[in-house]
Amino acid sequence: FQQSNSGSSVSAEDQSLRRAIASSILKEIVTPTLNSPDLMKKKQLEAAAECLNLVLVQIGYLGKGGIGTHRYDLCQALLNLQNNAVSVMDEGKLDMTATLLRVLSLSLGFGELTPACKYSLEYLNFEPEASLRSIVSLYKNDVNNKLDVHQASLMWITVTLRSIKTPSLQQEVSNLVFNILSDLCFEKEDTSLLALKIMIGLYDCKISEGVGENDLERLIFSKLLKSFAKHWQITEVDDFLVGCFNIGYEAERDPWWSDHLETFLECCTRVKMDVFSATCRENTSTLITSLSITSKRWFAFRFLCLGAKVSNPLHPDVDEDMLDRETQSRLSHWKMGMIAEEIEELEDDLLTVFEWIPAKLMVEIESWIDDHSYFDNPHQGTTISRMLTWLVFLEYLETAAEDDVRNRISFSAYGNITGAVFFMLSSCLIFLDTEKNGKMAKDNIYKIGDVLREQEYVKVDCLAKTVLFHTIEVFPTLSRVWWEEDCPKSFSSIVSAFVQAKVAPETLSRELIRIQKSKSLGEISVQGSIKSREVTAIYLQDECTLSIAIHIPQNFPLRNAEVDGKKTLGIPENRFKRWSLQIRQIINNQDGTLLDALLLWKKNVEKEFEGVEPCPVCYSVLSVKTHDLPNLQCKTCGNCFHSSCLYKWFASSGKNQCVLCQQPWNGTRIQ
Repeated sequence: FQQSNSGSSVSAEDQSLRRAIASSILKEIVTPTLNSPDLMKKKQLEAAAECLNLVLVQIGYLGKGGIGTHRYDLCQALLNLQNNAVSVMDEGKLDMTATLLRVLSLSLGFGELTPACKYSLEYLNFEPEASLRSIVSLYKNDVNNKLDVHQASLMWITVTLRSIKTPSLQQEVSNLVFNILSDLCFEKEDTSLLALKIMIGLYDCKISEGVGENDLERLIFSKLLKSFAKHWQITEVDDFLVGCFNIGYEAERDPWWSDHLETFLECCTRVKMDVFSATCRENTSTLITSLSITSKRWFAFRFLCLGAKVSNPLHPDVDEDMLDRETQSRLSHWKMGMIAEEIEELEDDLLTVFEWIPAKLMVEIESWIDDHSYFDNPHQGTTISRMLTWLVFLEYLETAAEDDVRNRISFSAYGNITGAVFFMLSSCLIFLDTEKNGKMAKDNIYKIGDVLREQEYVKVDCLAKTVLFHTIEVFPTLSRVWWEEDCPKSFSSIVSAFVQAKVAPETLSRELIRIQKSKSLGEISVQGSIKSREVTAIYLQDECTLSIAIHIPQNFPLRNAEVDGKKTLGIPENRFKRWSLQIRQIINNQDGTLLDALLLWKKNVEKEFEGVEPCPVCYSVLSVKTHDLPNLQCKTCGNCFHSSCLYKWFASSGKNQCVLCQQPWNGTRIQ
């Protein structure tokens, strides 16, 4: 007696059969049980209630109204149940309250063993506000931590949310829901499912808007995420129920939480995006473990990516003592053999990353390089988990770089010192889908956004190309070094062809869009062509027309970008060569973007026209990494240097002398 989902008309014979079945269910089971409810027979009452819901949802037939009809009798029975519930709540009889509210909920569409329905109350013109007011009054007294009362109350509120018409009652009910949920333990799956359903109802009906329960919401979100990661399991569903209710349950593909969690996630991102995203970030340590569980990894990945999009730093007031012990231990190892200035730079980079990245995520990424046996026998499940973790890391990087372009260089240094970039690129090669001729299969490249939208892309062959694409896109310099030094010769041409066909065009297209949207370029006019792979920037400064052309090779970043000068009238050649070197350095050697390079060029030009002399080591006024002005001055010759440039000069030359006057260094720090 299932309704057809195809939209095809039902024959008169089928309609007659359905009505006969519905009539028998109502006459023999539902009406006599609900008309004279025996509260001692809870299971019998609940079964009758589910049967009524089944008739409403699957058959949709109650016949005509009027005294003596099935419809009239059932409406009266339900009204009597509500009146009884109000009476026992007024008398403080909690056990009876729980039973009656459960029966009402199951009768009118909650859907525990049968499909849920939102519109049963509307269909029957049922008014629930009397019982809801009694629930609100009941909770003004001590409910004695009665879990069954909490659950039954939440069930009935879930069913009736759409039918609350009094604004003050809506607010009271919303506040009550948050207070109950904040006190409940979500370890049991039925409680978690109930919480999902009622939160969906609140947001779907927009009842919680403006109530201002952000702190309680974060608490509830956090409890749900922790329960999802630690307690939710795939459960077996009785074959009889699967057959009767056609719920399409497949244990490995569609866990019990799948549809509800999908709807919940959609509601949260639509109504409570900021609060939910911040909560996801706070629960990173818990969620990362779910990436290794097949049934949970897609949702866990989506939660983690939401957390990565929070636009403010996670640890704004960071110091080294806040780092995880494992990271601190690795830092001590990385410092070995470094000079003081290199150690300081490494610590600054690590703390910059830690400002944005949860500690557990850093520990996970740093541990990969120690898995010495991985490449001997790579496990698909482990690889998928690590690839998803890496994509989350790249999302954090993009968020941090949007806040400050200098963060990109620190993330690049971190990716290099941990060996994570090389490790991940090499991992991708193992699972790339290549054809017999040695070329990569010509199917689509699925971006991070595609993986977030479609669970079917969370497969190792799809992820291998996704991770390869985004890693080369985000870490162009490190990817070129890997390709030149670590990429197996048998894959060298495959990777090069992949970069030329997929990565280079997409990256340039994205960069041109980013440049067009930027409000920081001011008077710089930028034009670019994907076909010619040339980007031209024109800048008017003090009646001088400055123009540069950046040529992007077809297989960039495996080959370096070049910079040419055009219309540089009034500008000394050596000065323009310095500017060209700055742009090449940030694009080819610092994992910077075209926009990063143009913005740094603009700032350098402005400072030089203000009379600030460039650093004699890097030929740039502003440090490529920190964007600081030269801050160390030689007392002998008076020239100024960036401290990082000078210390690198000391380390590479083996001398502690001024770069220009060659006298023993005797300098002072300037503001």
